[in-house]
Amino acid sequence: MSLKKTGLSRRDFLKLSAAGGAGLAALSTGLPRLLAQDQIAYLRFLTQEVDAPQVEAHRQNIRAFEAAHPDIRVELQLTGAEQIVERMVAALTSGVTSLDVLQPNPATALGVAARGQLLPIDDLVESLGGDDFFYGNSVMKLNGTSYGIPFGGGVVMFWYRQDLFEEAGIGVPTTWEELEAAARHFTRTLNPDSPTEYGISLPFSKHASTNFSVSPFWWSAGGDYFDKDLNITFESDATVEFLEWYASMYQYTSPSATGWAWGDLINTFLSGQTAMTLYLGRVLSRVYMNAPDLVGKVGVFPYPRRILRATEDDPNYLVINANTPYPDAAKEWVRYLVTGDAANQFLCTVPGHLPPATSEQQAWWDQDVTGCTILDENPEIKRLIGEAVDYAFFPVLNAGGVQEAVAQGADAPIPTGVPNPMYMVPSISTLTLPAAIQEMILNGRTARDAMMTVLPELEAGVNTMKTEIGWES
Repeated sequence: MSLKKTGLSRRDFLKLSAAGGAGLAALSTGLPRLLAQDQIAYLRFLTQEVDAPQVEAHRQNIRAFEAAHPDIRVELQLTGAEQIVERMVAALTSGVTSLDVLQPNPATALGVAARGQLLPIDDLVESLGGDDFFYGNSVMKLNGTSYGIPFGGGVVMFWYRQDLFEEAGIGVPTTWEELEAAARHFTRTLNPDSPTEYGISLPFSKHASTNFSVSPFWWSAGGDYFDKDLNITFESDATVEFLEWYASMYQYTSPSATGWAWGDLINTFLSGQTAMTLYLGRVLSRVYMNAPDLVGKVGVFPYPRRILRATEDDPNYLVINANTPYPDAAKEWVRYLVTGDAANQFLCTVPGHLPPATSEQQAWWDQDVTGCTILDENPEIKRLIGEAVDYAFFPVLNAGGVQEAVAQGADAPIPTGVPNPMYMVPSISTLTLPAAIQEMILNGRTARDAMMTVLPELEAGVNTMKTEIGWES
C-alpha cells in the first residue's frame, strides 16, 4: 500500500485537520554544511512542551547550541496541544516558511508528509545509528522514508492513592472486575465511609482526551478502528463488550465527566476527589508542584486487562518543514535535541512524563541514580513507566496491531509498522468512540445501537480521506 501526493487544498486540509550534548563531539553529524561562514541560518522552532521547566530547558539548550554553532540562530515558539494541528497545518501549507522545526501532532504529520511538506531525514536517522537508536519502531516513516524522530516517549498509566488502597487492604487491580470493585469502594454514594467522593476519574466527553485515555481498554478487549489494510473494524463484539463495561463505570466518577478535557483527569485526582485516574506521567511532577501533601502517597499501575495487555504510546516527535531554507542547520538542531546531555536532561523537566525514546536516554534512565530528584525518589513509578514502554501501542504507525495480536494469540498489540493516516482527522477516528460512549450515557442507547449510530459517519469520513490522500491497498 502507498500514499500518493494529491492536490488537496489548504482550505480543505484545514477543515479536515483542525477538528481536533555529551560534549561537542556528540554534535558532529557527518552531514554536509551548506552555509558560508558569513551566513546565518535562522530557525524557527515550535514546541508543545510549555511547562515552565521545559521552556527554560529549551532556552538553555538554544544558548548552548548557538554557542557551538555560531552560524545558526534558533527562535523558540510555543503552542498547546489543542492548537498544534491548526498551527502546523497553516505553517506547512502556506507556501511561506514560518516554521522550520516543530513538534507535531503525529497523525497530522503523516498527512503533511504525504503531501511532500515534511523534509525526508533518512540521512539524519542513519547518522544516528539507524532505527535501532530509537525505541520500538518509533521512527515516523511513510512509504519507507523517514520524516520524524522522537525526543521522548510517553505512556498512559493508572495513578492511584497508594496510601488509601493500603489502608483499605485493596490490592492493585489487574482485571476490569477488580478495577470496578476498587472504584465502587472509593465512591461515597455507594460506600459512606469512602475517604474520596468518587472512586475513579474517567472521561465520558466527546473529546480527544476520551479516545486517548480509554482506547487501551478497547484494545484489551480486541477492538480497534482498522485492520492493517485500513478496512474498518469498528463494528465488532469487542466494541460492544467494551462499551457496555465502560458505560457501567460512569457511576463511579463525577457526573461532570461528560464534559471533561485533559486537565480534569489530573485536577480531580490531585484535589483528592478521586482515588484513581489515568494519564501520562505528567501527574508525578504535578504532585510535587501542586499537591506536595501527596508526595510518597501516589503509585501507578498498568491498565487492567481483558485479553491483551495494552496502553497508549504517545511518542513526542520532531519534524522539519520541507521548505526550510536551512535543511542541514535544521537537522543539526534536531540531532542536538535527541542526543547527549540535552536529550537526557530534558526527560527530567517533567519527570515521568517523557520516558526514554533513544538508546542513549534508556542508558541514562536505567541508572539507579540519574540526578533527576523526582525520578530518583520514585524508583517504582519509574520502573513501571519504563516497563510500559515495551508494550505500549501507537496506532498511528501500526494499523491492525490489535487484530493481529488477537489472531496470533499475542500478549499485546503487535507493531505492524503500517502507517495509518486516518488518524490525521479527529472527526473520523478520534471522536468516534467517544461519540458512541455519549450515545449511551446521554441518550440511553444500548452498546450495539450506539456503535451502529456512529458507524456511518466513520465510514463516510474514511472513504473521503482515502480518496483525498490517494490511498491504495
